Amino acid sequence: GVEVEGEGVTEAHAVPEVPKRYAKGHLSQRMLQPDNIWVETWQSATPLPAYKQKRLFDDTREAEKVLHYLSGLRLSDVSLSLIATLLHSALVALQKKQRARPVATVDSLLQDATAMLATVQQPTLDALPKYQECIALLSQAEHLLAAAHSLRTKLAQGLELRGVALEGKTAAEGVATTRELEASVEMLLEGPELVLGDPGRSHTGTALQGLLAAQVATGDLEVREKNKVEMSISDFPPASGREFILRSTVPRPAPYSHPS
Repeated sequence: GVEVEGEGVTEAHAVPEVPKRYAKGHLSQRMLQPDNIWVETWQSATPLPAYKQKRLFDDTREAEKVLHYLSGLRLSDVSLSLIATLLHSALVALQKKQRARPVATVDSLLQDATAMLATVQQPTLDALPKYQECIALLSQAEHLLAAAHSLRTKLAQGLELRGVALEGKTAAEGVATTRELEASVEMLLEGPELVLGDPGRSHTGTALQGLLAAQVATGDLEVREKNKVEMSISDFPPASGREFILRSTVPRPAPYSHPS
């Protein structure tokens, strides 16, 4: 070890022992041969301060080379170079929205997109099909998140139109109402129809009734102003179609079987 003393402080540092043949630096035998260009260059070189020496790495010139390279790129080359960064940024943004207001079907889409991006080593033309599949997954996830946000906003507006405010409820009532609305949103995202067990008492039914009433009132008001006639305002718009359900009871599979 080596001891270092200074101002009354003695400190021991353990350093590895240097072999004697490496104790003093010297050139190799090949470099020490007579008429060697490296030896002659070193002996003939004049001492020069570091600030006057030519820079081994000229950062200004290298930066100009980079700018010249970027200015000569085509739009397709720029897009190919930035596509990985743009997709990563889009993925992070969608993950933040998903954590704030989660949607059940979005998690699997984001996981598939993440796994697909992890397999791409370099942004080349061969990786474009994977990028296209990843963009399709991210677009679908964004569509579902936007649709869920729109449905939540509209259902909350429908409750306000019917005089039901979520802020004025107790904690238990607010949680129950939120769960019911979230279940309705999930059902609307997964399928084209929404089935309500008790439309008259459910919060989703109340919200839909408020939205329909507002739509009907706005439409009837425009018609009244156009035709200058009095019209009755209903809570529901006129039916766009009719559905007939026919039920029959017959004994089956045999004539003596129980009717069903």
